[in-house]
Amino acid sequence: MVREIFSSLFLAFGLCAAASSSAALITGTSAWSGDFAESAISTDLKYADGKPYSDLPVFMICVDVTLSYPEGAVGYTTEAGGSALKGGSGAAGVAAINWLFDQYYATYFKSGSDAQKWAFQYAVWEIGNDYNGSAGSISATSGLSHPFDDGYKSAEPEFIAAYQAMYQAMTTTLPTLSGAYRSKTYTIDLFNSADPTYQSMVALVEKAPSSPVVTTPTPVPSLGVAGMVGLTGMLSLFAVGGLSRKRQLKKMS
Repeated sequence: MVREIFSSLFLAFGLCAAASSSAALITGTSAWSGDFAESAISTDLKYADGKPYSDLPVFMICVDVTLSYPEGAVGYTTEAGGSALKGGSGAAGVAAINWLFDQYYATYFKSGSDAQKWAFQYAVWEIGNDYNGSAGSISATSGLSHPFDDGYKSAEPEFIAAYQAMYQAMTTTLPTLSGAYRSKTYTIDLFNSADPTYQSMVALVEKAPSSPVVTTPTPVPSLGVAGMVGLTGMLSLFAVGGLSRKRQLKKMS
């Protein structure tokens, strides 16, 4: 009986683990988003079974400053997490990306000037390439991301003001930001490109993320305290009854 109960528990936990792992390959096409950054947009990303990845357009902005983003046919592994980030920040970097979009996407990218959009792109690159979880790894002059050495909008006052604001906030906030932080405003995913010559991407859908599906294990029947007391009482009764019966037989013999 005990072995059967443990087997049921292990099966239930196994089902929960399988349900929680949902990273998958998606394919489709992407086109330049029209925004002033290395970003793309897709309306037809699908899983292998043909199910759409999203019912809304998926905005994608590149994470890796050293590679180019693809246009045309694309393939991505969803839920890539920290593996999409080069700096080795892991969960801290995933949280940082979510925080950055929550704080600045609407202001500096969606409604910003070209210079502000470019500054936002560099902030994404800073987290994607150089951030390792410590404040010291965030720098405007070292690492792979060099926002003020680029020469492309980097001398414009709007660019300088936007990036400096994000830089200061990143150095102050990110080192103590919980690795579990996730946006409640946007659905944000990290994609690894199926083609290693192309960049990993931050994928954003402009709707709040859905609540995670919780798989409840099949309940295992339990006697509980009352049941155990009752069972103990029954066993005692049988024992006493058996003993009395033996004594009666002994007397008769």
